[in-house]
Amino acid sequence: MSGYIQELRALVGHRPLMQCAASVMLVDGEGRLILGRRTDNGLWGYAGGSMELDERAEDCARRELREEMGVTAGPLAFFCVNSGPETHYVYPNGDEVSNVEIVYLCREWTGEFRPQPEEIAEIRAFAPEELAPAMISPPIRPVFALWMAQTGRAEGWETEGRDPRPDPEQGAASAEVEPAAPCRPFDYDLLRDGTVIIRAWRGGSACLFIPDELDGHPVSLLGERAFEDHAELRRVRLPARLTHIMDGAFRHCDNLEHISYPEGLLTIGKEAFACCGKLRRVELPRTVACLDSGAFARCGALEEANLPTDLALVGDHPFYGCDSLRSLRVSRRHLFLTVKNGAVIARADHRLVCLLPGPPRETCAVPEGTERIGAWAFSRNRSLTRVTLPESLTAIGDSAFSGCDGLREVCIPAGVTSIGRDAFEGCPDLTLRCVRDTYAMRYARRHRLRCVCSDAQD
Repeated sequence: MSGYIQELRALVGHRPLMQCAASVMLVDGEGRLILGRRTDNGLWGYAGGSMELDERAEDCARRELREEMGVTAGPLAFFCVNSGPETHYVYPNGDEVSNVEIVYLCREWTGEFRPQPEEIAEIRAFAPEELAPAMISPPIRPVFALWMAQTGRAEGWETEGRDPRPDPEQGAASAEVEPAAPCRPFDYDLLRDGTVIIRAWRGGSACLFIPDELDGHPVSLLGERAFEDHAELRRVRLPARLTHIMDGAFRHCDNLEHISYPEGLLTIGKEAFACCGKLRRVELPRTVACLDSGAFARCGALEEANLPTDLALVGDHPFYGCDSLRSLRVSRRHLFLTVKNGAVIARADHRLVCLLPGPPRETCAVPEGTERIGAWAFSRNRSLTRVTLPESLTAIGDSAFSGCDGLREVCIPAGVTSIGRDAFEGCPDLTLRCVRDTYAMRYARRHRLRCVCSDAQD
């Protein structure tokens, strides 16, 4: 108990107090929770306690961990705020509180465990399946219910509502109450095939374990924008039977560092992981058959990625704007993609998807037989000065050469009949070389681009 709370108790006795607290859940490398058995009620819980005046919540959590368990916390990640009627509690000594508790997760710590004798009888590691609500101190059961739901072990932790205060006729011993109300961090719908699509996540933790099942139904789809803008996310474990990740599902998860993809995953939607600025490596399973446009666009820290061998449908440049990308692996035996002159070509529609990362190159001759330049295919390639396009080409996609600020010359054949929006945006020194009285010449004039025209026979 903090000195501040002790002073208040001297004034108000056992009357109810609003108590602000901070706590730490320790999770070891095997996913076990490190808990202490309380000396006051004999139940298990994590380290935590009330804040002193003007104390920061994180400082309080670190202090309580050090005092109660003897170890020093490493990085802390916000997990949840535990508040409401479930946290109203009467301690065995008669003190009554309504808690507002900030809970952090910690996976790294230093020192040796040493229980504080006045508060903690013993310290032990528990696998999630070893725990049951009746083992946990009542006011923190909602936190454990949330943890179990996120790790796919919610069964047995779904509970009914209750009167938060004990029956006065039964005395302080009745303070061990029924577990908390149901904890549902996911909004989801049941599909006709009996599987689940997750529509939204209301959590706030850095590490997200999406359960394999919800209410007994396999999770097969993550819906559009379901986890978008969750900047607190750092690591994500996807469900074992997941098949589809829809458009924008994890877009703008700015601090996402690691995500594991299950075998059996089939599709990754448009910009599904766009703007995940700390993602460094993407290792897609062999089963991925569809990778839509910009799936990993603008992931500024991304260094390595692969295009799996079963990938039949690939959208326009899945990795555009990934300026740190230095390795993009494509199997030589790939059935649907080929690599020519350092360019990835989709066999089905003869489309240049992107250039392979590599040493800076000043010139590029797009392979003969290519019919389309996909959107963003050359975008932000600042070393290029000259590009020659083949006679087979008919279309240039949106933003295909945008941001190539060193580009000086592109030779466009007469057969090109479509040039997308902003295809040459941000190319200040560019001159287009094209055939007179063609679509390319009219495009250049309409967009006020420098153009040198020649007759077809030239």
